[in-house]
Amino acid sequence: MSTLTIEIEDDAKAIVERVASEHNLSTADFVSVAIAQSLARSLKNPDLERRAARADGSGIRGFLDNAPDVPPMAGDELPG
Repeated sequence: MSTLTIEIEDDAKAIVERVASEHNLSTADFVSVAIAQSLARSLKNPDLERRAARADGSGIRGFLDNAPDVPPMAGDELPG
């Protein structure tokens, strides 16, 4: 484990501390999780990219073809 010192605005620090507390995390743990999540979104995953390149939509069409043709359950209706 390494230590990283950063400078952030006082308002941002207060928000980080509040949100960390709401999630029952220390500020350091919350920031570590936030950085890990940001990195996961930012870094490319070659396996996922290969799978996405092969996608043609046929899988979802097959799945939907097997779905029952029934009205939605109460609360699942589309608005309007």
